[in-house]
Amino acid sequence: MVAPAAGLAAVMNADPVLFRALQWFGAAYLCWMGVQLLRARAAGGSSSTTLIAMMVHVTVLSLLCQAGLVLVGNAAARRLKALPFARQAATLLARVALTGFGIKLAAGNR
Repeated sequence: MVAPAAGLAAVMNADPVLFRALQWFGAAYLCWMGVQLLRARAAGGSSSTTLIAMMVHVTVLSLLCQAGLVLVGNAAARRLKALPFARQAATLLARVALTGFGIKLAAGNR
């Protein structure tokens, strides 16, 4: 919160080398923290069974969430298919979005 107020964001925007160096420093710091966590023993006596149970739980929740989104998307697509203007509206929206993304990419904005 203090760094952007101090103008660090403007300095990084003006100097791409400094920006890239800070990116690499941040990546190295995250890698170092990950290695330290891998080397450290688990606190609180948690076992590998607990870790496996947590991974299965997260995987199942993720699968259910993705399946629900696909089902809702398919139901919406079926209902929109019945509307005559839906395809034209979707095509127009895609044209506008892709044109905007192209302009943003051509402008070189970060």
